[in-house]
Amino acid sequence: YPWWGPPPEPAKELVLEGEGRLDAEGKLKVNIDTAPAKAAYANTDHRYTVVAEVTDLSRRLIKGEGSVTVTRNAYFAFVETQRGYWDAGDWVALTITTRLPDGKPHPVTGKVVVEEVIYRGDNGDTFTEEKREEIPVTTDALGPTTVRWRSKSTGQFKFTFVAPDAWGKEVRASTVVWVMGPGFNGRTYRFNGLELITDRREYKVGDTARLLINVNRPGAHVLLGTRAENGVLKTWDVIAMPQKTRVVTIPITAQDVPNFHVEATTVADGSVFQETREFFVPPQDSVLNVSVKADKKEYKPGDKAEITLTATNKDGQPVQADLAVSVFDSAILYIQGDLTPDPRAHFWGRKRTHHMQLESNLTRKFEIYNYHLNPPDLQ
Repeated sequence: YPWWGPPPEPAKELVLEGEGRLDAEGKLKVNIDTAPAKAAYANTDHRYTVVAEVTDLSRRLIKGEGSVTVTRNAYFAFVETQRGYWDAGDWVALTITTRLPDGKPHPVTGKVVVEEVIYRGDNGDTFTEEKREEIPVTTDALGPTTVRWRSKSTGQFKFTFVAPDAWGKEVRASTVVWVMGPGFNGRTYRFNGLELITDRREYKVGDTARLLINVNRPGAHVLLGTRAENGVLKTWDVIAMPQKTRVVTIPITAQDVPNFHVEATTVADGSVFQETREFFVPPQDSVLNVSVKADKKEYKPGDKAEITLTATNKDGQPVQADLAVSVFDSAILYIQGDLTPDPRAHFWGRKRTHHMQLESNLTRKFEIYNYHLNPPDLQ
C-alpha cells in the first residue's frame, strides 16, 4: 500500500445474513459453516465478524459487534526472552505463554528443546542445529511461565517449545538468543549487514544500556549516533569492529525520558547498511497508581456508599495526591462514550521521533539512453 496513507482494511466476505427473534433469555443462536473457508484457505486462521442490530420495546436501535476466531490449532504458544541478549554464565530467562484463541491462558504440558546453531564455512555459509538439552515444562493457568536455562558457553541458541493439543496436532513456538562473552568469536557466525540488539526492553534513569552491534564483515567501521532525533545525529562516534561484534555502553540520564533513538550506519561490499533502535525510559517517578474500592458490591436507591481511594507510587508505597472523582449513571455511556483522555498520554505521550536519512553515491546509477556501444571490429 502507499507509504503516505494508512494500511488498507482487510477484505471481508459476507457469509451469512438474516433476521431472528430473541428467546426468553434474550439470546439468538446463529450457526456459521466454516467448511468453505477450510477448503479454500486451509493453511491460515480465520476470523468471523458478527454484527447484530436489536430494536427494543422503546424502538431504540442498539448495535453490537463481536468476532469469532477459527484456528488450525486448539491453542497458541509464544516464546519470548526477557532480554535482547545474554552473557555466558547467565541464566537465560524464557517467557512461555499458551493461550486459547479468545486470549485466555491455557495450561499444557510440553518441553523446551535447546539447540545450538553451528555455522560452518568461510563466512558461515552453512549452519546446523545441534540439540543440547530438553526441559520439561507445564505452563501456568494464570499467565506466562518462566523457564530458565544456564548458558555455559557463547554462541547462538534456539529454544523451541513443543506440546500436543486436544486435536492431535503439535503446537510449536521458537526464538533465537545470542549468548556473548570474552570467548565469543564473531568471525565464525553469519550476521546481517548491520544489527543492533539492546540488552533490555526498558531502562531507568541511572542505568547503563549495553548495545550489541553486529556486522557481517570483520574490520568494518560503524558510525554510531547515540542520540538521534528528527533525522539528526546529536551525538555520534565511529566504532571499529575487528571481530564483527562489539558491545557499546550508553549511560541513561534524566534527559532520555520517555525515550530516545540510536542510529548506526556502515558500508560493506559497495552497499550502505543502516539500523535504528528506540530505547524506552518510562517516567517512573511521575506516574501514580490509583485504585477505587467500594464497601459493598451492590446498593439500593437511597443507600450511602463509602468509596476508598488509594494512590501509590511505582514501589506500591502510599503517597499524598489531589484526586478528582466523578459519579454518574453508566447507562449514559450507551449514548455517548467517555471522552476523558488518559492523563498519562497527555503529559508523557509525546515521544521523541526519528527517521533515518541517507544520501550516498553508492545508490546512484549512471545509464546511457538511446546509445549503443558496438565492438571495435564493427565500427
